[in-house]
Amino acid sequence: KIPLPPESVDVVFSQHVIEHLRDPHAALVEWWRVLRQGGLMVVLTPNGSYPDPALFEDPTHVRVFKPSELRAAVRTAGFRVTRVRTMMPFLSSHTAFGLRHARVFSHLPPWSRTGRSLIVVGEKAVNAGDCGRT
Repeated sequence: KIPLPPESVDVVFSQHVIEHLRDPHAALVEWWRVLRQGGLMVVLTPNGSYPDPALFEDPTHVRVFKPSELRAAVRTAGFRVTRVRTMMPFLSSHTAFGLRHARVFSHLPPWSRTGRSLIVVGEKAVNAGDCGRT
């Protein structure tokens, strides 16, 4: 449990944390608890749909989420998902070229879904009907 009162923060930012947790749902629910209505949660994590999964071989990773899986988990925890995207598109051996032009590639299929990192933004909706909680 985070030692903060309910609805006490405007933003929760999690960078490469959720893939290490045994109970990511509990963390998402706790982040929802401390966020104010309309607050944002940003989760940055490895992308389970990345074409080279060996990149994420880490003995401390419990689960590497695919975009649809993390979207569902965030929604189930009560958030309204406002954005799902990836960063650092997979360009095989053309890494330098890809880094230089990542902004362009991040908007073009199939590269828009195959970035190394997955970013999901959830909002603690004012109206419970706008999210996974009822």
